[in-house]
Order: sequence, then C-alpha cells, then structure tokens
Amino acid sequence: MDDGFSKAALVLDETFVVAGHPHMSMEPRSAFAYWENGKCYLHASSQSHTFNVPDYAKYCGVETEDLILIAEYCGGGFGSKGTAYPIATIPAHMSKKVGRPCMMRISRAEEYFLGSRRNGFQGNVKLGFSEDGRLIAADLYVVQQSGANDSFPDYANAGLALSLVYQPEAMRWKGIPVATNTPPTGAQRGPGQNQLACVMEPLMDKAAKTLGVDRLAIRELNAPDSDSKLGGQRTSVSSAYLKEAMRDGAERFNWEEKKNESGKRTGSKVIGIGVGQAFHPGGSSGFDGLLRIAPDGKIHIHTGIGNLGTYSLRQHIACGRGSSRVFLGKLRDRTRRYPTPPAMELGPIWQQHLLHHVSHQLRRRNGCQDEVARNRSHGSGW
Repeated sequence: MDDGFSKAALVLDETFVVAGHPHMSMEPRSAFAYWENGKCYLHASSQSHTFNVPDYAKYCGVETEDLILIAEYCGGGFGSKGTAYPIATIPAHMSKKVGRPCMMRISRAEEYFLGSRRNGFQGNVKLGFSEDGRLIAADLYVVQQSGANDSFPDYANAGLALSLVYQPEAMRWKGIPVATNTPPTGAQRGPGQNQLACVMEPLMDKAAKTLGVDRLAIRELNAPDSDSKLGGQRTSVSSAYLKEAMRDGAERFNWEEKKNESGKRTGSKVIGIGVGQAFHPGGSSGFDGLLRIAPDGKIHIHTGIGNLGTYSLRQHIACGRGSSRVFLGKLRDRTRRYPTPPAMELGPIWQQHLLHHVSHQLRRRNGCQDEVARNRSHGSGW
C-alpha cells in the first residue's frame, strides 16, 4: 500500500463525517398479544416471519412450539425490523400478568427513541490514483457511532464496499464501533455500503477533475466485474455488472452530451449533472422456503419471508405460472428450521432464484414422467 501511494500521481487524504438518522418507517412498531392454552399469540410489525420465531420465543420466555407469531406484511422496515426486537414482546408480558389481550401502540415520537437508526460514521480515507485514474492504493479508517446497543457492522461493510466497488490494487481498512448515549442503531438499507458511497463518490469526482479524466470513465476504470475479488480474504463474487450498468445508463442518459450542461447558470438556477455508484449484496444462502405441487397441479409456496409485501409477485413470475395457480403461505413453525433473515431484498431475491431453479427441475421431472407414461402406453418396456 505504501508503495502504491509513493507511485501515485494524485493522493487525496480526507476526513469525513456521515450522520446517522432514523429509519422513518411508515408503520411504527406497534404490537398485540394474548395467551391461549399455554401458547402466546404475538402480532408484531416485522420484515421477517419464521426467522424471528426463536428470538421472539426467547423474549417471551416460551419454547418455539408455544409461540404463534403473526407477522403480516409491514408498512416499512428498511432493516430496522429484519430481526426480532424486545419492545415487541411488552404486550405478551403484560397480557400474561393481567390475563387479557394487550395492545401496544407506538407513536411517531416514541419510534424515534425506541426504534432504530442508521449508524453514524467519522473517519479518514487516503486514496492514491495513477495518471489515468486507476485507484492503486486506499487506506480507510472508520469510527462508528453505534448507539446504546451492539448495532450492525456497518464500519466493516464500508471496508468491503470500498474493496469491491473501487477495486484498489492495495488497501488497508481499520474500524471500531463506539457505544454512545443515543437511541439504538441497526441495519438500514445498504448498512455501511451507503455511508461509504457518501464518502467515496465526491472524492472520485474530485480525483477526476484534478486528473482531467471523465467522471464516468474513472468509475468504469475502477469498477468490478464477475471475476473480481473483495476483502482481505479475496472472496469471489457470484456476479458483478457495474461496468455494463454504467455503459447502458450513459447511453440512455446521453451522458456525452448532457455532461456539458453541468454548471450552466440561468438566473438563480444552476444545472447539475452527476453520476454515482454503490452496491448492496443481493442474496444469502439459507432455508428460505418449501415448494410443493398438489395433485391438481397448483403450486404451493411456503415461505418465511415477510419483507414489506412487495415480493409475492416475484414468486409467481419465478414459477412461470398465473397467480390463480400459485398459492403463497407461511413456512410453519413446526418445521423447526428457519430461513435467512429477509431484511431488504436478500431473502426474496435469493428465493426468487431458488424457485426458478426448482420450478425448472420440476418441469424437467414432469416432462420425464410424461415421456414414461407415453412409452408405457405403447408397450416399449419402460
């Protein structure tokens, strides 16, 4: 890394501050609970369903088989409701004490201090560029404001994001989370990746201007592809099409012509034309659901996903069937297996690919069975 800085045509050494802010979910985390025959029935505002059963059972003081979790598609979470949170079980404990159903309603003001918020960043980044704009050395140090809890490893994700999106030839990352006397924090839409984008993207523009390189060109030069690695372990990516996305966007936007409009002033108005990039990992492995075909040919998808209510259409499309032949249902607690937390798009996107693969295999299997039946009917000895 030090060798890279010594060879660099341009070195930028900058401090940064990225403020944390609340999730601002439209639906506050209200909850409702009651007890019946020794079982706790809990209605919670949650992005996940089945994945959260073990933790909610622990918070309620019961075994998983004695918790019935009802989690309808919630009105926003953005990471703050991806996993179980203790506040949701207050009605369960109150209901057990008074022997009656209890509901807890959280106001918008209360949501600010007992809900969740993005981690704030402070730190320093040093970047070394070659004459053509290639990032040949990077040194990142992040101090994370974690609030009153352990929070989410945004500070580590920021290092991985720099490693992946900008592909430095040599890099060092250091980071530390600090507990603060502020509201709890947690994952929020691109946790760490988005803060890093706020840090890096203005510096990429600054480097491009100083070196006399096009702002889009410097990003394309440093962008990853499907053969790229990331992190200290040099982990492989499943796919990365950032270069292709930028080229396609530039063509559709007419970048070469419109970039010349940037900075033009008309009275009190100034035109600004820019380009930016960031990433969020698009999948994680786990037991995300079950798929079965009933004798009537209808497909039943049992899923633990409860993320925002926006992904049910994907399951129908993935299976290639009309919605009248596809039925979505929750993955039952009695399976005693739990999917990956579908915060953001991770679970739904992964399950979309899973269901596409499964449906393809089922069609192949059904095709073979049809072929077997035809040959048997013709007495071919199958």
